[in-house]
Amino acid sequence: MGLVKELGRRRWTNLLVEGGAGILGAFFDADLVDEVEAFVAPLIVGGCGPSPVGGIGTQRIADGRRLRTRVEILDGDIWVRGRKANHLDFTRSDESL
Repeated sequence: MGLVKELGRRRWTNLLVEGGAGILGAFFDADLVDEVEAFVAPLIVGGCGPSPVGGIGTQRIADGRRLRTRVEILDGDIWVRGRKANHLDFTRSDESL
């Protein structure tokens, strides 16, 4: 996370992170995620397949991070956009979510 600290020192306020479960989990564990955009395919795989977000996670569902969300269907997939429930965003109006 040294790069993230350096970007903060330089006053960067936005960073797009795309990655696998490990990268995304590390950002969630460090509480560095304010917004999420995710596509969910209507496909059940089951088993012990890879998870979209790794990291430490939470012990109880009640301890999970709550998002204010907007959900749309796009070409048969489910598009979920969410922001932290307590996230202040001065660049967009609340109507965007």
